[in-house]
Amino acid sequence: MVRAMAFIPLDDLEDVWDQLVATLDQRLCPLFEYFDEYYMGKRQLAGTRTLPRFARAIWNMFERTRDGLPRTNNSVEAFHKSLNTHFAVDHPSTWQAIDKMQHLQQSLACDMVDLMAGHPLKRCKPEKLWVRRNHAKQSIVREYDLYTDKLDFLRAMSLNLTL
Repeated sequence: MVRAMAFIPLDDLEDVWDQLVATLDQRLCPLFEYFDEYYMGKRQLAGTRTLPRFARAIWNMFERTRDGLPRTNNSVEAFHKSLNTHFAVDHPSTWQAIDKMQHLQQSLACDMVDLMAGHPLKRCKPEKLWVRRNHAKQSIVREYDLYTDKLDFLRAMSLNLTL
């Protein structure tokens, strides 16, 4: 359920984290301490927290999920792979690069026309399981306020997370 913390609104992170730590097996203390130090910030004597190594706004995905925005840079990685595939050589000459870029531009222009016409791109059709889980995550996040026990929210979200 620790991974599901990324889907808790920023304003509720402290409270939900404290609830989670209080309910889980104490054999997981090293995990809690790691998450505290790197993602939440270590609690100080005054009750405040130090700045975490990774700012909460960077790793928190509540708003991005609620708004249907991408949570990863997979689309950038896919474009980079297609660019490498399109060139098919490691070090093209200037003229080869220009020619390949022109072909790529034509291909992207055709894709844009298809997308504007409402047709999905055939080569990047997501898997059905991913689509179902993504839809479930969005539904769970949109219903966050309906969960009176936020640990139930974490459980529901955890069921839709994969490694």
